[in-house]
Amino acid sequence: MRVSPSTAAQATSSRSLKEAASSSTAQIDLLLFLQPSFDASAYVSGIIRDADASNAFEKIQPSAASSGKHVQPHTLTPSTPTDRKPSISLSPTSPLAKAVPHSTDLSTRKRERAKEDLDLSLAISRLNLAIEELDRSISLQVTGHAPELLRRTSNSASMQQSIAQTRDAISALDAEVVTLRSKIHDPFVRLQELQSDLKVYDAAGDIVARTGKVVGLARRLKSQMEAMFARKEATKKEEQGQGEGEDAVVGQVHGRDLSRAALLIAEITTLLEAERGTVPEGQPKSWHLDLKLVQDLIPTIDSARGTVVDFMEDMIVRGLRDLSPLLLGSSLQVAFNLGTLPSLVKDLLRDLTEVVRQRTAAAFDFDSLSRQLGLPIPTVDSVNPGYSAYRSGRRANQPDAAEKQRQQEVWVDAMWKRLESLIVVEMSAVCSKVYLLEKVLNLKNDAETGTNFLTAALEVLGDKPSYTFWLTFAESLQQHLTIATGKSAWLAQLLSSKTGGSAGEKGVDGYQRLLRLLQEFFAKITLYTDIEYTTHYQSPEAVILVKSIASLERSLDAHRQ
Repeated sequence: MRVSPSTAAQATSSRSLKEAASSSTAQIDLLLFLQPSFDASAYVSGIIRDADASNAFEKIQPSAASSGKHVQPHTLTPSTPTDRKPSISLSPTSPLAKAVPHSTDLSTRKRERAKEDLDLSLAISRLNLAIEELDRSISLQVTGHAPELLRRTSNSASMQQSIAQTRDAISALDAEVVTLRSKIHDPFVRLQELQSDLKVYDAAGDIVARTGKVVGLARRLKSQMEAMFARKEATKKEEQGQGEGEDAVVGQVHGRDLSRAALLIAEITTLLEAERGTVPEGQPKSWHLDLKLVQDLIPTIDSARGTVVDFMEDMIVRGLRDLSPLLLGSSLQVAFNLGTLPSLVKDLLRDLTEVVRQRTAAAFDFDSLSRQLGLPIPTVDSVNPGYSAYRSGRRANQPDAAEKQRQQEVWVDAMWKRLESLIVVEMSAVCSKVYLLEKVLNLKNDAETGTNFLTAALEVLGDKPSYTFWLTFAESLQQHLTIATGKSAWLAQLLSSKTGGSAGEKGVDGYQRLLRLLQEFFAKITLYTDIEYTTHYQSPEAVILVKSIASLERSLDAHRQ
């Protein structure tokens, strides 16, 4: 082991200090032995204290050396001071002693030598006493501390044995940890790697499965569309000679083809939308939409969807126009397969109710009627002028009175024709379409799920289509009647008093004539609805409509009074 220069220097200085201290201590001890008050017990106690201090210094010195501090060693000096000068000295004689002249008296030298011998004997005897006392003190110390020494020695031995056992146990534990690591940790890490690989394989398998399903459905859709177009061409050739069999052929053959195509499109769309949707956290995401094979199929699928939707809308329009339950049922089945039935019914009902509002507003549009007739809007005086006014006007200008009478009759006839067209013709047509739509929805059930079409539509509509129609018609009729009669007193008088229209209707109250139109309307829609309007019973729907013209009834009662 190498020793640094600083450590060597410290050791050298420590040895020199110890040698100097030992030489000075020897001289001091000799002087102590020659003192008359020398006490061996006190001297031994001082030696023991100095030994304890020396041991403490040796314990402190390593820690002080490690911290870089230097501790000055102290010499073992007795606590008892020296009061007299030594009679003899054990140190070498000085040169001055050699220079003593030979003229010194011989007797004096003998006395001094005898005195020195006496002092030396006294010092030796006292030294013996001190040695005996020191031996006795050492014996006492050994006897007193022997049990503690034995106990500590025993504890050290048992501790060494425990430490050895602990070391053996730690070594065995380390070996067991290594064994467990090889049996558990390493396989666990390998298992995690295999799980990651398995997720990748599962994702790849999912992509392959989804892609294969999409491709298979797309091929079936293509075949179905080709078969549908082929049947459509054959149907067109057959229609040229049959004419009236169009609805049956299209409804049975073409409708089934559209339904199959719609099912395929809906299934493909479900797969694609599931891919575009949010994937739950922790679940592998499929990327089959990124495959070129799937991307090439999307335009074909979109084109087929557009074709099916166009055919479906055409069938709906023809079914409502011709009041064909077969066409309407086939088109609604296609819409259900596409998953658009509720929104389709909502759009159809919105269009039909918009027709009701537009036709009602057009029936009470006096400006358009005035332009159509080429006549000004009549005033209230021209409806039923008094006899005196009529005679005075006739005497004043007979041709003008006849012209006004003719214009009044033209306006009355035109107005009643508009109301008849609105209520009996147009509203009955819309009502029949609404009731046909509701009846077909109520009768149709999906073959696979058993879902009723009307129930599915009501989830979006809220109310039945028939109730929506009656409520819209009544509100629109009441609204435009109120606005028109408020602007034109002539119309209010026309609808609530006797009119002078055509020959068959002269002298009839306008309100009664309006009620007759409503009765004709109810009679016409009886084929499609269960509405009754008689003197004994009125259906709730009829009551809703009749209440919309209650203001005219109140006006008629006022005229009668």
